[in-house]
Amino acid sequence: MAIGFPQPRAERVLIGTNYDVNVGVIPIVKDGIFRKNLTAGTNYIPIAVLDTFVPSGTTHDVSLSLLHTCGYAIIDVSHPGGQFIEIERLRDYGIPQKINFILELPGEGFPKIEADPQRLPHVSEMVATLGYNTAYYYDHRELIDITRRFLP
Repeated sequence: MAIGFPQPRAERVLIGTNYDVNVGVIPIVKDGIFRKNLTAGTNYIPIAVLDTFVPSGTTHDVSLSLLHTCGYAIIDVSHPGGQFIEIERLRDYGIPQKINFILELPGEGFPKIEADPQRLPHVSEMVATLGYNTAYYYDHRELIDITRRFLP
Protein backbone atom coordinates (compact mmCIF):
# COMPACT_ATOMS: atom_id res chain seq x y z
CA MET A 1 0.00 0.00 0.00
CA ALA A 2 1.27 3.49 -0.85
CA ILE A 3 1.74 5.63 2.23
CA GLY A 4 -1.48 7.52 2.93
CA PHE A 5 -3.48 5.79 0.19
CA PRO A 6 -5.80 2.81 0.56
CA GLN A 7 -4.90 1.23 -2.79
CA PRO A 8 -1.76 -0.76 -3.53
CA ARG A 9 0.75 1.11 -5.69
CA ALA A 10 0.26 -1.43 -8.50
CA GLU A 11 -3.37 -0.29 -8.89
CA ARG A 12 -2.69 3.45 -9.11
CA VAL A 13 -2.27 5.05 -12.57
CA LEU A 14 -1.02 8.62 -12.89
CA ILE A 15 -2.46 10.59 -15.81
CA GLY A 16 -0.13 13.41 -16.83
CA THR A 17 -0.56 16.17 -19.38
CA ASN A 18 0.03 19.86 -19.96
CA TYR A 19 -2.75 21.26 -17.76
CA ASP A 20 -2.69 24.60 -19.57
CA VAL A 21 -3.42 23.12 -22.99
CA ASN A 22 -4.66 19.53 -22.99
CA VAL A 23 -6.52 18.82 -19.76
CA GLY A 24 -9.29 17.17 -21.82
CA VAL A 25 -7.33 13.92 -22.07
CA ILE A 26 -7.77 13.24 -18.34
CA PRO A 27 -11.47 12.25 -18.34
CA ILE A 28 -10.99 10.15 -21.48
CA VAL A 29 -8.05 8.22 -20.03
CA LYS A 30 -10.05 7.80 -16.81
CA ASP A 31 -12.87 6.32 -18.88
CA GLY A 32 -10.38 3.87 -20.40
CA ILE A 33 -9.24 2.88 -16.91
CA PHE A 34 -12.82 2.36 -15.70
CA ARG A 35 -13.65 0.29 -18.79
CA LYS A 36 -10.54 -1.83 -18.23
CA ASN A 37 -11.73 -2.46 -14.68
CA LEU A 38 -15.21 -3.49 -15.88
CA THR A 39 -14.03 -5.83 -18.61
CA ALA A 40 -10.93 -7.33 -17.00
CA GLY A 41 -11.89 -7.46 -13.35
CA THR A 42 -9.04 -5.11 -12.40
CA ASN A 43 -9.09 -2.35 -9.78
CA TYR A 44 -7.01 0.44 -11.28
CA ILE A 45 -7.44 3.90 -9.76
CA PRO A 46 -6.83 6.95 -11.99
CA ILE A 47 -4.70 9.62 -10.32
CA ALA A 48 -4.52 13.18 -11.65
CA VAL A 49 -3.09 16.25 -9.99
CA LEU A 50 -6.26 18.01 -11.17
CA ASP A 51 -8.27 15.94 -8.67
CA THR A 52 -6.02 16.84 -5.76
CA PHE A 53 -5.88 19.89 -3.54
CA VAL A 54 -2.58 21.57 -4.36
CA PRO A 55 -1.59 24.43 -2.08
CA SER A 56 -0.16 27.40 -3.94
CA GLY A 57 3.51 26.99 -4.75
CA THR A 58 3.58 23.19 -4.19
CA THR A 59 2.59 21.82 -7.62
CA HIS A 60 6.04 20.34 -8.30
CA ASP A 61 6.22 18.48 -4.99
CA VAL A 62 2.60 17.30 -4.98
CA SER A 63 2.81 16.06 -8.56
CA LEU A 64 5.97 14.06 -7.92
CA SER A 65 4.57 12.71 -4.65
CA LEU A 66 1.50 11.43 -6.49
CA LEU A 67 3.65 9.87 -9.21
CA HIS A 68 5.72 8.13 -6.56
CA THR A 69 2.56 6.41 -5.24
CA CYS A 70 1.63 5.03 -8.68
CA GLY A 71 2.60 1.78 -10.34
CA TYR A 72 1.77 3.04 -13.84
CA ALA A 73 1.74 6.35 -15.69
CA ILE A 74 0.12 7.52 -18.91
CA ILE A 75 1.46 10.92 -19.92
CA ASP A 76 0.30 12.99 -22.86
CA VAL A 77 3.28 14.66 -24.55
CA SER A 78 1.35 16.38 -27.34
CA HIS A 79 2.02 19.79 -25.78
CA PRO A 80 5.30 19.92 -23.81
CA GLY A 81 5.02 21.45 -20.37
CA GLY A 82 5.29 20.59 -16.71
CA GLN A 83 4.65 16.89 -17.32
CA PHE A 84 8.29 16.63 -18.42
CA ILE A 85 9.29 16.78 -14.74
CA GLU A 86 7.19 13.65 -14.14
CA ILE A 87 8.69 11.99 -17.22
CA GLU A 88 12.19 12.56 -15.88
CA ARG A 89 11.31 10.67 -12.69
CA LEU A 90 9.57 7.62 -14.24
CA ARG A 91 12.65 5.41 -14.08
CA ASP A 92 13.56 6.59 -10.59
CA TYR A 93 10.12 5.54 -9.37
CA GLY A 94 10.11 2.15 -11.11
CA ILE A 95 7.31 2.87 -13.59
CA PRO A 96 7.24 0.08 -16.26
CA GLN A 97 8.29 0.89 -19.83
CA LYS A 98 5.30 -0.47 -21.74
CA ILE A 99 3.41 2.48 -23.27
CA ASN A 100 3.73 5.54 -21.15
CA PHE A 101 3.44 8.41 -23.59
CA ILE A 102 0.51 9.36 -25.77
CA LEU A 103 0.87 11.87 -28.57
CA GLU A 104 -1.88 13.42 -30.66
CA LEU A 105 -1.41 13.23 -34.42
CA PRO A 106 -2.35 16.29 -36.46
CA GLY A 107 -5.42 16.13 -38.68
CA GLU A 108 -8.67 14.24 -38.60
CA GLY A 109 -9.22 10.55 -38.43
CA PHE A 110 -11.40 8.25 -36.36
CA PRO A 111 -11.12 5.35 -36.29
CA LYS A 112 -7.36 5.60 -36.38
CA ILE A 113 -5.60 5.38 -39.70
CA GLU A 114 -2.15 3.85 -39.32
CA ALA A 115 0.34 6.64 -38.84
CA ASP A 116 3.05 7.04 -41.44
CA PRO A 117 6.30 6.38 -39.52
CA GLN A 118 8.05 8.92 -41.74
CA ARG A 119 5.62 11.70 -40.78
CA LEU A 120 5.12 11.32 -37.03
CA PRO A 121 4.96 14.46 -34.88
CA HIS A 122 8.14 15.56 -33.22
CA VAL A 123 8.97 14.16 -29.80
CA SER A 124 11.93 15.77 -28.10
CA GLU A 125 15.12 13.76 -28.20
CA MET A 126 15.24 13.89 -24.39
CA VAL A 127 11.91 12.06 -24.21
CA ALA A 128 12.46 9.78 -27.19
CA THR A 129 15.73 8.40 -25.83
CA LEU A 130 14.34 7.42 -22.41
CA GLY A 131 13.24 4.06 -23.80
CA TYR A 132 9.52 4.41 -23.09
CA ASN A 133 7.00 3.66 -25.82
CA THR A 134 4.64 6.16 -27.40
CA ALA A 135 1.10 5.48 -28.63
CA TYR A 136 -0.25 7.89 -31.24
CA TYR A 137 -3.87 9.03 -31.54
CA TYR A 138 -5.89 11.20 -33.90
CA ASP A 139 -8.97 11.56 -31.76
CA HIS A 140 -9.31 11.65 -27.97
CA ARG A 141 -11.81 8.77 -28.14
CA GLU A 142 -8.94 6.50 -29.17
CA LEU A 143 -7.40 7.04 -25.73
CA ILE A 144 -10.00 4.70 -24.22
CA ASP A 145 -8.68 1.71 -26.17
CA ILE A 146 -5.05 2.80 -25.85
CA THR A 147 -5.51 2.92 -22.07
CA ARG A 148 -7.26 -0.46 -21.92
CA ARG A 149 -4.44 -2.10 -23.93
CA PHE A 150 -1.72 -0.39 -21.90
CA LEU A 151 -2.75 -1.71 -18.49
CA PRO A 152 -2.08 -5.41 -17.79
